[in-house]
Amino acid sequence: MERHKVESQRERRILIALVVSSEFLAQAERVLDLELIDSELFRVVADWCLNYHRSYGKAPVQHVEDMFHKWSEDNENTDLVDSVKDFLESLGEEYEKAPELNVPYLLDQLRDFLAKRAIIRTKETVDYALSHGDVSEAEAALSSYRKVEVGQGTGFCPLGDRGAWQEAFAEPAKPLIRYEGPSGQFFNAALTRDALVGIQAPEKMGKTYFAIEFAVKALRQRRKVAFFEVGDLSKNQVMKRFGVRWAQRPLWKRQCGRIKVPLKITLDEAADPEYTFEHETFTVWKPLTREAAWQGSQSFMRGCGISSSYLRVSVHPTASISVHGISGILDQWEQEHDWCPDVCVIDYPDILAPEDSKKQARDQVNDTWKAMRRLSQERHILIIAPTQANALSYNNAEGAKLQTMGNFSEDKRKLAHCTGMFALNQTWAEKEMGGMRLNWIVLREAPYNSNRPLYVGTCFALGRAMCCSSFGG
Repeated sequence: MERHKVESQRERRILIALVVSSEFLAQAERVLDLELIDSELFRVVADWCLNYHRSYGKAPVQHVEDMFHKWSEDNENTDLVDSVKDFLESLGEEYEKAPELNVPYLLDQLRDFLAKRAIIRTKETVDYALSHGDVSEAEAALSSYRKVEVGQGTGFCPLGDRGAWQEAFAEPAKPLIRYEGPSGQFFNAALTRDALVGIQAPEKMGKTYFAIEFAVKALRQRRKVAFFEVGDLSKNQVMKRFGVRWAQRPLWKRQCGRIKVPLKITLDEAADPEYTFEHETFTVWKPLTREAAWQGSQSFMRGCGISSSYLRVSVHPTASISVHGISGILDQWEQEHDWCPDVCVIDYPDILAPEDSKKQARDQVNDTWKAMRRLSQERHILIIAPTQANALSYNNAEGAKLQTMGNFSEDKRKLAHCTGMFALNQTWAEKEMGGMRLNWIVLREAPYNSNRPLYVGTCFALGRAMCCSSFGG
């Protein structure tokens, strides 16, 4: 009996990607064997997509509805027609979400889906042959099985694969979070899929504000964000931090009144600090309230064109969850809600539970950063991870020094596992004026100068970590 519905969330995600994503369809076309698929609905729609791509070199997107109308005119299988119609109507806003799809992760899911189907078919053939005493047919079935080669882990031959070279040089990795101007020059190359970016700073310098900064910027660009608070703040404190940002109201009455927000940076190497701000002044008389936070969050969603599902927050006491546990929660969200993040903030990994409690402390730190890196690669997501600098970094508050690779805490191997680690630097004078200097300590896949800082203006009273930016000499 034919199945006229797509029964699993994974099948549905794959089919949607075939309809809306040219990038996904181009790679899926090489391996998608429709004879392996039980669902007739899947086979019908996928066949349309494959034929359309062969003719036009792109995904059909809305044109799939034209194909449906032509196909359904004289089709007497009313159950199948109704099932396909229901599926297409359920796509809704999926057409507009094509640029947001996590294509590398979906290709991995396609590989696993097809591999499972191929193994089941092979097993069925072998079982049938053995039940009839035909060992040769069973052996032939086993010999004919081929591993599905698509997605992460696919082998290739650089010396003879022209397509691999075309893909390698097609375009640089696209940032999941994109900034403009000097901030873009500093950050964009690092904020990509499969990346692990650390934020290193002394205690109480604003690491969480920067983590929220990246989360909010990602949401503005319609990226799905998972925010894991693992012990530094409570649930209510996290809610209030986001509320301050969205409502643009201070948390405390003493912060109200005339609030100066940095608008432009002017550099003056002879001064101390060597930069000043032009400000925009806001007058805010009342601190954050429950209603203001709620209204601010609703206004933020409307302005970004997103739903509440784009952000999921999970709060845990100190040392109560490990990276393995975080991965388990992401699995649960995917299975129960069909929800996969593009960006994952872990605030902060220094207080996660160890992956292996039997190991020494430094090895536990190393394991945690290795696990975060693995998580970024397996799920093809960007992970943002604030981390504590060592005690020597506090000396920088006395002068305009920048952190170096020597300012790591616990274990230097964390620098080897992250794709980028940038530092927050601030003297007492800068703290008074709301200024900060950012510098890359390590960064892969892009040129950087550890001694050339990005100057930024902050306004933590309104939850803003980067109001303006400029490069130093």
